[in-house]
Amino acid sequence: MEYVVKIPAVNGDVISLVHLGTCMASAHATAYGKTAFHEQRFQSCFRRFDEFILEEAQAGWLQVCNDIGRPGTADEIINAVKKSRGLLETRRYIVEPDWVRLRKEHPPSPSGEMDLQGVDLGPTEIDLVYMHLECLHVKLHHLNEWAKVRGDTFSISHDGVVWLEGYVKNGKLESEICGCNSDMEQLPPAAEAAVKGVTTGEIDMAFGGLVSNMKLKKAMGDGATKWLLDARISKGSPGREGHQAQWNPLILAVALCERNLATKRVLSRAFLDHSFLADWREEWKEQEKNLI
Repeated sequence: MEYVVKIPAVNGDVISLVHLGTCMASAHATAYGKTAFHEQRFQSCFRRFDEFILEEAQAGWLQVCNDIGRPGTADEIINAVKKSRGLLETRRYIVEPDWVRLRKEHPPSPSGEMDLQGVDLGPTEIDLVYMHLECLHVKLHHLNEWAKVRGDTFSISHDGVVWLEGYVKNGKLESEICGCNSDMEQLPPAAEAAVKGVTTGEIDMAFGGLVSNMKLKKAMGDGATKWLLDARISKGSPGREGHQAQWNPLILAVALCERNLATKRVLSRAFLDHSFLADWREEWKEQEKNLI
Protein backbone atom coordinates (compact mmCIF):
# COMPACT_ATOMS: atom_id res chain seq x y z
CA MET A 1 0.00 0.00 0.00
CA GLU A 2 1.24 3.50 -0.84
CA TYR A 3 0.48 6.11 1.81
CA VAL A 4 0.81 9.89 1.46
CA VAL A 5 1.29 11.85 4.70
CA LYS A 6 0.25 15.51 4.49
CA ILE A 7 2.39 17.79 6.65
CA PRO A 8 3.60 21.42 6.51
CA ALA A 9 6.77 21.97 4.48
CA VAL A 10 8.54 23.45 7.51
CA ASN A 11 8.54 19.95 9.07
CA GLY A 12 10.93 18.72 6.38
CA ASP A 13 11.03 14.91 6.43
CA VAL A 14 10.10 14.63 10.13
CA ILE A 15 6.60 13.17 10.59
CA SER A 16 4.61 13.19 13.82
CA LEU A 17 3.37 9.72 14.78
CA VAL A 18 -0.04 11.33 15.36
CA HIS A 19 -0.10 12.33 11.66
CA LEU A 20 1.06 8.84 10.74
CA GLY A 21 -1.84 7.20 12.56
CA THR A 22 -4.32 9.62 11.00
CA CYS A 23 -2.92 8.90 7.54
CA MET A 24 -3.23 5.13 7.91
CA ALA A 25 -6.73 5.31 9.42
CA SER A 26 -7.88 7.70 6.66
CA ALA A 27 -6.65 5.32 3.97
CA HIS A 28 -8.52 2.46 5.61
CA ALA A 29 -11.67 4.62 5.83
CA THR A 30 -11.68 5.00 2.03
CA ALA A 31 -10.90 1.30 1.38
CA TYR A 32 -7.48 2.55 0.26
CA GLY A 33 -8.85 5.01 -2.27
CA LYS A 34 -11.68 2.90 -3.66
CA THR A 35 -14.64 4.45 -1.80
CA ALA A 36 -15.76 7.75 -0.30
CA PHE A 37 -14.50 8.56 3.19
CA HIS A 38 -16.41 6.57 5.82
CA GLU A 39 -16.43 8.37 9.18
CA GLN A 40 -17.46 5.41 11.32
CA ARG A 41 -14.85 3.16 9.74
CA PHE A 42 -12.22 5.81 10.44
CA GLN A 43 -13.24 6.11 14.10
CA SER A 44 -13.31 2.34 14.56
CA CYS A 45 -9.75 1.79 13.28
CA PHE A 46 -8.04 5.04 14.35
CA ARG A 47 -7.37 3.77 17.88
CA ARG A 48 -6.02 0.43 16.64
CA PHE A 49 -3.51 2.13 14.34
CA ASP A 50 -2.36 4.46 17.15
CA GLU A 51 -1.81 1.55 19.53
CA PHE A 52 0.00 -0.48 16.85
CA ILE A 53 2.35 2.38 15.94
CA LEU A 54 3.19 3.14 19.57
CA GLU A 55 3.89 -0.54 20.30
CA GLU A 56 6.22 -0.74 17.28
CA ALA A 57 8.06 2.39 18.40
CA GLN A 58 8.43 1.24 22.01
CA ALA A 59 9.67 -2.18 20.87
CA GLY A 60 12.33 -0.48 18.74
CA TRP A 61 11.04 -1.78 15.41
CA LEU A 62 10.22 1.76 14.29
CA GLN A 63 13.16 4.16 14.75
CA VAL A 64 11.73 7.35 16.22
CA CYS A 65 13.09 10.84 16.88
CA ASN A 66 12.01 14.07 18.54
CA ASP A 67 10.37 16.95 16.68
CA ILE A 68 13.70 18.31 15.37
CA GLY A 69 14.84 14.91 14.08
CA ARG A 70 17.14 13.86 16.94
CA PRO A 71 16.94 10.03 17.27
CA GLY A 72 16.35 8.15 20.49
CA THR A 73 14.25 5.38 21.96
CA ALA A 74 10.55 6.02 22.43
CA ASP A 75 10.90 5.99 26.22
CA GLU A 76 13.88 8.38 26.15
CA ILE A 77 12.00 10.91 24.04
CA ILE A 78 8.78 10.66 26.05
CA ASN A 79 10.71 11.07 29.33
CA ALA A 80 12.59 14.07 27.92
CA VAL A 81 9.28 15.77 27.09
CA LYS A 82 7.96 14.96 30.57
CA LYS A 83 10.99 16.60 32.16
CA SER A 84 11.09 19.66 29.90
CA ARG A 85 7.43 20.68 29.95
CA GLY A 86 5.28 17.74 31.00
CA LEU A 87 2.76 15.88 28.87
CA LEU A 88 -0.28 17.80 27.70
CA GLU A 89 -3.28 15.90 29.05
CA THR A 90 -5.50 14.46 26.34
CA ARG A 91 -8.73 12.59 26.98
CA ARG A 92 -10.71 10.14 24.88
CA TYR A 93 -14.34 9.10 24.93
CA ILE A 94 -14.92 5.69 26.50
CA VAL A 95 -17.64 5.20 23.90
CA GLU A 96 -17.01 7.22 20.74
CA PRO A 97 -19.91 9.64 20.02
CA ASP A 98 -21.85 9.32 16.78
CA TRP A 99 -20.07 12.16 14.96
CA VAL A 100 -22.02 11.66 11.72
CA ARG A 101 -25.32 12.24 13.52
CA LEU A 102 -23.88 15.13 15.55
CA ARG A 103 -22.64 16.92 12.41
CA LYS A 104 -26.14 16.73 10.97
CA GLU A 105 -27.73 18.01 14.18
CA HIS A 106 -25.03 20.66 14.82
CA PRO A 107 -23.66 21.84 11.45
CA PRO A 108 -20.01 22.96 11.76
CA SER A 109 -19.02 26.62 11.51
CA PRO A 110 -16.89 27.79 8.55
CA SER A 111 -13.79 26.99 10.64
CA GLY A 112 -15.01 23.38 11.07
CA GLU A 113 -16.04 23.61 14.74
CA MET A 114 -19.35 22.28 16.07
CA ASP A 115 -21.13 24.08 18.90
CA LEU A 116 -21.72 21.18 21.30
CA GLN A 117 -22.34 23.19 24.45
CA GLY A 118 -24.88 21.38 26.60
CA VAL A 119 -24.57 18.13 24.62
CA ASP A 120 -23.70 15.08 26.73
CA LEU A 121 -21.00 13.26 24.78
CA GLY A 122 -20.44 10.64 27.47
CA PRO A 123 -17.61 9.92 29.94
CA THR A 124 -13.94 10.29 29.04
CA GLU A 125 -10.63 8.86 30.23
CA ILE A 126 -6.99 9.95 29.95
CA ASP A 127 -5.56 8.86 26.59
CA LEU A 128 -1.95 7.94 27.35
CA VAL A 129 -1.49 6.40 23.89
CA TYR A 130 -2.19 9.71 22.16
CA MET A 131 -0.20 11.69 24.74
CA HIS A 132 2.86 9.51 24.08
CA LEU A 133 2.41 9.60 20.30
CA GLU A 134 2.43 13.41 20.42
CA CYS A 135 6.01 13.26 21.73
CA LEU A 136 7.26 10.96 18.97
CA HIS A 137 8.24 11.58 15.37
CA VAL A 138 9.90 9.61 12.59
CA LYS A 139 12.08 10.51 9.62
CA LEU A 140 10.74 9.45 6.24
CA HIS A 141 13.58 7.03 5.42
CA HIS A 142 13.21 5.28 8.78
CA LEU A 143 9.47 5.08 8.25
CA ASN A 144 9.93 3.38 4.88
CA GLU A 145 12.50 0.95 6.32
CA TRP A 146 9.87 -0.08 8.86
CA ALA A 147 7.04 -0.21 6.29
CA LYS A 148 8.79 -2.30 3.62
CA VAL A 149 8.42 -5.45 5.74
CA ARG A 150 4.67 -5.27 5.03
CA GLY A 151 5.11 -4.09 1.44
CA ASP A 152 4.04 -0.51 2.26
CA THR A 153 5.64 2.78 1.19
CA PHE A 154 5.19 6.32 2.49
CA SER A 155 5.71 9.70 0.87
CA ILE A 156 5.18 13.28 2.02
CA SER A 157 2.87 15.87 0.47
CA HIS A 158 2.47 19.54 1.37
CA ASP A 159 -0.41 20.05 -1.09
CA GLY A 160 -3.65 21.24 0.50
CA VAL A 161 -2.15 21.63 3.96
CA VAL A 162 -3.83 24.65 5.54
CA TRP A 163 -1.16 26.59 7.38
CA LEU A 164 0.29 30.05 7.07
CA GLU A 165 3.96 29.36 6.33
CA GLY A 166 2.64 29.08 2.78
CA TYR A 167 -0.63 29.93 1.13
CA VAL A 168 -3.25 27.46 -0.06
CA LYS A 169 -4.78 28.32 -3.42
CA ASN A 170 -6.94 25.99 -5.51
CA GLY A 171 -5.92 23.10 -3.29
CA LYS A 172 -2.19 23.74 -3.76
CA LEU A 173 0.34 25.06 -1.31
CA GLU A 174 2.24 27.89 -2.96
CA SER A 175 5.15 29.35 -1.07
CA GLU A 176 8.71 30.45 -1.64
CA ILE A 177 9.61 28.73 1.61
CA CYS A 178 8.67 25.27 0.35
CA GLY A 179 10.28 25.90 -3.03
CA CYS A 180 7.10 26.21 -5.06
CA ASN A 181 6.53 28.72 -7.79
CA SER A 182 3.57 30.95 -7.08
CA ASP A 183 1.42 32.72 -9.63
CA MET A 184 -0.92 34.01 -6.94
CA GLU A 185 -1.80 37.65 -6.50
CA GLN A 186 0.27 39.66 -4.02
CA LEU A 187 -0.81 39.06 -0.44
CA PRO A 188 -2.60 41.85 1.39
CA PRO A 189 -0.67 43.39 4.33
CA ALA A 190 -2.53 41.36 6.95
CA ALA A 191 -1.73 38.11 5.14
CA GLU A 192 1.93 39.07 4.85
CA ALA A 193 1.99 39.78 8.57
CA ALA A 194 0.31 36.43 9.22
CA VAL A 195 3.11 34.62 7.40
CA LYS A 196 5.65 36.35 9.67
CA GLY A 197 3.65 35.71 12.83
CA VAL A 198 4.50 36.48 16.45
CA THR A 199 6.57 34.51 18.96
CA THR A 200 5.43 32.12 21.67
CA GLY A 201 6.44 34.70 24.28
CA GLU A 202 4.37 37.42 22.62
CA ILE A 203 1.35 35.10 22.40
CA ASP A 204 1.72 34.31 26.09
CA MET A 205 2.04 38.04 26.90
CA ALA A 206 -1.09 38.90 24.92
CA PHE A 207 -3.37 35.93 25.60
CA GLY A 208 -1.83 33.89 28.44
CA GLY A 209 -3.57 35.74 31.25
CA LEU A 210 -6.93 35.70 29.45
CA VAL A 211 -7.27 31.95 29.01
CA SER A 212 -9.23 29.87 31.50
CA ASN A 213 -8.71 26.19 32.38
CA MET A 214 -5.27 25.81 30.74
CA LYS A 215 -1.72 27.15 30.81
CA LEU A 216 -1.44 28.45 27.27
CA LYS A 217 2.35 28.67 26.97
CA LYS A 218 2.78 25.11 28.24
CA ALA A 219 0.05 23.87 25.89
CA MET A 220 1.88 25.44 22.93
CA GLY A 221 4.92 23.21 23.49
CA ASP A 222 6.26 20.38 21.33
CA GLY A 223 3.22 18.16 21.84
CA ALA A 224 0.61 20.82 21.10
CA THR A 225 -2.82 19.52 20.11
CA LYS A 226 -4.21 19.81 16.59
CA TRP A 227 -6.21 23.00 17.10
CA LEU A 228 -3.13 24.76 18.47
CA LEU A 229 -0.88 23.45 15.71
CA ASP A 230 -3.26 24.95 13.15
CA ALA A 231 -2.12 28.36 14.41
CA ARG A 232 1.61 27.56 14.41
CA ILE A 233 3.55 28.98 11.47
CA SER A 234 6.95 27.49 12.25
CA LYS A 235 8.62 25.49 14.98
CA GLY A 236 11.19 26.95 17.31
CA SER A 237 14.67 25.56 17.80
CA PRO A 238 16.63 25.11 21.05
CA GLY A 239 20.07 26.35 22.04
CA ARG A 240 21.93 29.65 22.01
CA GLU A 241 21.35 30.08 18.28
CA GLY A 242 17.77 28.93 18.50
CA HIS A 243 14.56 30.90 18.05
CA GLN A 244 11.00 30.79 19.32
CA ALA A 245 8.16 29.25 17.36
CA GLN A 246 6.07 31.63 15.26
CA TRP A 247 2.28 31.75 15.57
CA ASN A 248 -0.66 33.35 13.79
CA PRO A 249 -2.49 35.25 16.57
CA LEU A 250 -5.70 35.62 14.57
CA ILE A 251 -6.18 31.86 14.12
CA LEU A 252 -5.27 31.27 17.75
CA ALA A 253 -7.66 33.94 19.05
CA VAL A 254 -10.55 32.51 17.03
CA ALA A 255 -9.80 29.02 18.33
CA LEU A 256 -9.67 30.23 21.94
CA CYS A 257 -13.01 31.99 21.56
CA GLU A 258 -14.72 29.04 19.84
CA ARG A 259 -13.60 26.72 22.63
CA ASN A 260 -14.85 29.13 25.30
CA LEU A 261 -11.33 29.51 26.69
CA ALA A 262 -11.42 33.31 26.27
CA THR A 263 -14.16 35.84 25.52
CA LYS A 264 -14.40 38.13 22.50
CA ARG A 265 -14.24 41.16 24.76
CA VAL A 266 -10.90 40.33 26.38
CA LEU A 267 -9.39 39.16 23.08
CA SER A 268 -10.42 42.41 21.39
CA ARG A 269 -8.74 44.31 24.21
CA ALA A 270 -5.57 42.31 23.67
CA PHE A 271 -5.43 43.19 19.96
CA LEU A 272 -5.75 46.88 20.91
CA ASP A 273 -3.28 46.82 23.80
CA HIS A 274 -0.33 45.11 22.11
CA SER A 275 1.47 46.84 19.25
CA PHE A 276 2.83 43.55 17.86
CA LEU A 277 -0.78 42.52 17.10
CA ALA A 278 -1.53 45.70 15.13
CA ASP A 279 -1.35 43.99 11.72
CA TRP A 280 -4.22 41.69 12.68
CA ARG A 281 -6.59 44.23 14.30
CA GLU A 282 -8.82 44.89 11.30
CA GLU A 283 -9.09 41.22 10.41
CA TRP A 284 -9.96 40.38 14.03
CA LYS A 285 -12.79 42.94 13.91
CA GLU A 286 -14.24 41.07 10.92
CA GLN A 287 -13.74 37.65 12.51
CA GLU A 288 -15.34 38.53 15.84
CA LYS A 289 -18.61 39.42 14.11
CA ASN A 290 -19.04 35.72 13.33
CA LEU A 291 -18.15 34.49 16.79
CA ILE A 292 -20.69 33.82 19.51
